[in-house]
Amino acid sequence: MKKICIFCILLSILCGCSSIKHISEFSKDQVELGESLQEFISKYGKPYDQEISYRDNITTKKLLYKEELYINGWYDITTAFYFENDKLVKQEVAKEEKKFQDRNNP
Repeated sequence: MKKICIFCILLSILCGCSSIKHISEFSKDQVELGESLQEFISKYGKPYDQEISYRDNITTKKLLYKEELYINGWYDITTAFYFENDKLVKQEVAKEEKKFQDRNNP
């Protein structure tokens, strides 16, 4: 019985560690320029925010996605994707915010 309890504790620790996200879902090798807006949304889901602008007969949509990553500390990363006439033309990190302040390095 004691071995089963130790095994269950170790298993839960390992499973907890594996759920920490170290790499962005939007790493550049996965996102393809020229991808359609519909393909992108079906792959990554709806954005948490968006902006739409019109200029010179071009509709530009800026979709914002937020994710939490652990990179020597917890960060909220906001990534912006720009679509012109519903085709992906640009990706950039719009905001990077450390979630917790290190007590040793204020």
